[in-house]
Amino acid sequence: MNHTYKGHEITIKSAELRPARWNLRVKVAWTDYGINKQKPLTTRQSFNNYDEAITHGLLLAKHWIDGKTAPAEHEEYNEPL
Repeated sequence: MNHTYKGHEITIKSAELRPARWNLRVKVAWTDYGINKQKPLTTRQSFNNYDEAITHGLLLAKHWIDGKTAPAEHEEYNEPL
């Protein structure tokens, strides 16, 4: 799923790990003075369904874009999507 927010492209992916447990990977991409940049965001938290994972991923990306610290239960890693 792709979204645009404040000039940033957000790509969200989720896959079912086992029945009723979904993972989440998010990539935020933007251009800074003509240089393409990206920031992968992931969490170890799993979700009950695809929609819950996607909603959480969008909120996580928006928090990062807004310059806020991710909510305490989330950890960021530099893993490729």
